[in-house]
Amino acid sequence: MIKIFKKQPQHLKIGQRGERAARRYLRRHGYRILSKNYTYGKCELDIVAEHRKTGILVFAEVKTRTKGQLTLPREAVNFQKRENIRKAARQYVRAHKFFDKCIRYDILEVIAPEFAVTHIENAFNGEKR
Repeated sequence: MIKIFKKQPQHLKIGQRGERAARRYLRRHGYRILSKNYTYGKCELDIVAEHRKTGILVFAEVKTRTKGQLTLPREAVNFQKRENIRKAARQYVRAHKFFDKCIRYDILEVIAPEFAVTHIENAFNGEKR
């Protein structure tokens, strides 16, 4: 039997490397990674982490872009994306019984090829606007 391996598109490879860089960044800055790529229906949470000192539960969206693009990665987190993150976060809290936790929504911007990370805490709130 011959196995055929499809080459993964470059943008997906860059995105995966960006998520790894973001997780590494969070661990180095006092977070414990609880989950990665958690899905609820069509909604996904890139990273769920807990700050070791404060106990804050962080739902982090990772956006990776290559250097020189005209828009900032955070600009890709539009209203619908925020709604999907909130929906998945509510389900995550219910499923793991984290009702007593303070939660926060962050964005981690990653710029390739250096995979430099910018952490935007409280990038948006948990309420609809």
